Amino acid sequence: SVAIGGATLDTLLVGPITETDSGSYYAVATNAFGTATSSVAHITIVPAVSSTAWRQDGGAGTSSERVYASTVPDESTVYVFHGGIFTFKLPTITKSGASTDLAASRARGQNSAVLAASNAHIYFQTPTLTADSAGAAGFYATGVGTRISVTGGTTSTSGSDAPALGASDGASIDVTGGSFATAASD
Repeated sequence: SVAIGGATLDTLLVGPITETDSGSYYAVATNAFGTATSSVAHITIVPAVSSTAWRQDGGAGTSSERVYASTVPDESTVYVFHGGIFTFKLPTITKSGASTDLAASRARGQNSAVLAASNAHIYFQTPTLTADSAGAAGFYATGVGTRISVTGGTTSTSGSDAPALGASDGASIDVTGGSFATAASD
């Protein structure tokens, strides 16, 4: 119920906006024939986040067509562990944010886009995975009995010490089709 100064055109440009701009808005239009008031629009401003990373400790489940992302250093975007079993159908996974410990990235998959550990099993159907930072491997499996299966999709990594696929300590990665590219890896 407070007029916005200068808002007299058919378009209102605002910015930068913050959470305090959340509220109820309506328009009042006036011309020679009278005045009309619009319906109220309730606007909620949600702060941007750098991480929509996902973790599963044990258990089982499935997701379809979800987006997972992390820009946080040393955080894997998708992390399944302690015997967790999960199937991802058509996921989009992105990882940026360089590792602070490249030795840990090489040995245990720290900072990977996808990390499976401790007897976890992860199944990917047609993923789109992009990792662009140092130590950010695409798919990494570690520990005896741990397994990642990838069918189709595209995987691209482009940071130092960032292979498209990595495994350690008796883990395995099975690949059926798809495209895998590594632009820079030491």
